[in-house]
Amino acid sequence: MLADLMPSSNAILNSVLVGLTPLALHCLYVARRLRRAAPPTAPELAALTGITSCFTSDNVEELRRCLREDMARVRRVRVVSPDPSALFADTSVIGPVLREAAAQGVAFELVGSERVQSPSDIGLSSRHRVVGSGQLSYPMEWQIVVAGSTVYFGYGSTALQNSNQVFHRAVTSVDSSMPHVRRLADVILATAEEAFSWAHQPEAAAKVFTTSSPGAYRSRIVPAEAGAAVVDRIPKRLSVMFKGEATVRSIAQQRFGDGSPSVAEYVEEHEARRREFFGALARGMRCREIYNQAELISYVTSRRHSRSVLLASGEMRDTVERWRQAIAMYDNYKVAITTDPLPFKYELVDGKLVVMHEAIGVGDLQRLNAIFVQSARIGRDFSADFEIIWERSPPDRRSRAGLLRFIDEELIPLVS
Repeated sequence: MLADLMPSSNAILNSVLVGLTPLALHCLYVARRLRRAAPPTAPELAALTGITSCFTSDNVEELRRCLREDMARVRRVRVVSPDPSALFADTSVIGPVLREAAAQGVAFELVGSERVQSPSDIGLSSRHRVVGSGQLSYPMEWQIVVAGSTVYFGYGSTALQNSNQVFHRAVTSVDSSMPHVRRLADVILATAEEAFSWAHQPEAAAKVFTTSSPGAYRSRIVPAEAGAAVVDRIPKRLSVMFKGEATVRSIAQQRFGDGSPSVAEYVEEHEARRREFFGALARGMRCREIYNQAELISYVTSRRHSRSVLLASGEMRDTVERWRQAIAMYDNYKVAITTDPLPFKYELVDGKLVVMHEAIGVGDLQRLNAIFVQSARIGRDFSADFEIIWERSPPDRRSRAGLLRFIDEELIPLVS
């Protein structure tokens, strides 16, 4: 019956958030996958879920103000987090607000964490509770705060903790219960297209978004890729997905400075993105990448990851070997190497989300670093371009055997 509620829509609510019953969420997901149809209209979705309003922001002061006001109206708050201790820390942007609420009599329920077994672990009294410790499976690391009928959430191990993160706030017509919260992480991963307003827009209306910090970029690109069936990319260098933790840490230290608190955050978030990428390949996502041969050889030879980052020879070799292993292991990860010019890099998600991104490295929190264009029509233009380049690449530069031979004979010797 829910499938009949999925005609072409004018808009979708900003997020599919807590407040949906598990049954409604499941039916929405199944109906969409079976029909590949547009999501329900905002009024239809609101009727199903009880969501009455929602917004997205990266304004820290707005986050604190709203959270403080919402918690002042309730006596109990649920926190769903892999690591509540970090969320409650004084260094977290909402930590002081949470502790202030605890001092004023709000009782906290800490849900699903393996790292916190007792409220005393994070300095809270026995009046607070830990429930379901270690029982909540996170396909993605969502931080969720539920205050009555209001829900806050963000993606990533540092979401709702530092000033680089986008957060989402939804108001529902019902007091969100624990089953709704437990279902949220799974469903947002499975229906990532519905989770954000820039997904599944009518073809006539292109939606364009920009991001201005690493956290804001990851908040958009990770859910898009996690829910994708097909991703086509034209990169300029071997991705972070093929770099080990030591290499990522080296990049972060050169970029932010040894001892910077941003180093650990960078390493942790890139590790999460690597897990999501290989998890998506394991579930069947098809990913294709096209590299320019001269640019790829130059990248490996120079070991220049970016203007300010130089990889050690061992780090570059490890990166190339990890890339080779992915090509050898996954039939649905396909690569082509071309001599055609590739004027700029882009990523195409499910044929309708075009992403152009470049890390800045200087003034990261203020500089524009990505543009997202949601449009089936524009997606077709990029898809046509990608197919032309793919078909023009030599057959032995897009077959698995030919690619492995090229890596062994042309790239590995450069870093031996």
